[in-house]
Amino acid sequence: MFPFILTTLGNLLIQYERENRRSCVKIPVLLEIKKLMEPETVIAIGRKAEKALAMVSVESKYIRHPSRGGAKKFEDGIHIIFNLD
Repeated sequence: MFPFILTTLGNLLIQYERENRRSCVKIPVLLEIKKLMEPETVIAIGRKAEKALAMVSVESKYIRHPSRGGAKKFEDGIHIIFNLD
């Protein structure tokens, strides 16, 4: 798993590992990257990422996590956010 991915489109995709303690350690790093990159959009991949971002007042767009049968909804979410057809 990966903690985050920076895209060339100026968007920040966020995904936290399953263990909450690892997520909490990465929040300060994430906030620093967000400050430096100034992304137009922050995308929370999964509810855990969405909740973690909300706890530090980062507005994000939720996308279904692709694991456990969510791949199609994840793909659909990416297409909607990035206006892909």
